[in-house]
Amino acid sequence: MTHDFSRILARMAEKKTERSNCRFTVQQGTDGKPVLIVQLFQDTIPVLRQVLFGFDLLGGTRVEDARRLAEMLNEHVLDLFVTN
Repeated sequence: MTHDFSRILARMAEKKTERSNCRFTVQQGTDGKPVLIVQLFQDTIPVLRQVLFGFDLLGGTRVEDARRLAEMLNEHVLDLFVTN
């Protein structure tokens, strides 16, 4: 398994990685349920310039729980990266 991970890291090193600091917010989805949205602070990832990046949450997730999840992620996630 370590060999597979090393191979993945080697392939990633050969490719270009772009990063942007981000934060997580909660919004109301079209169905009224809370969704987790990733907001980028910089416009440094060209492929994501016209993209909304978010997560649908499990049914029954309360808005308060979604906000706590966003707060926790904001405390621990530094940035979003894309490797191509």
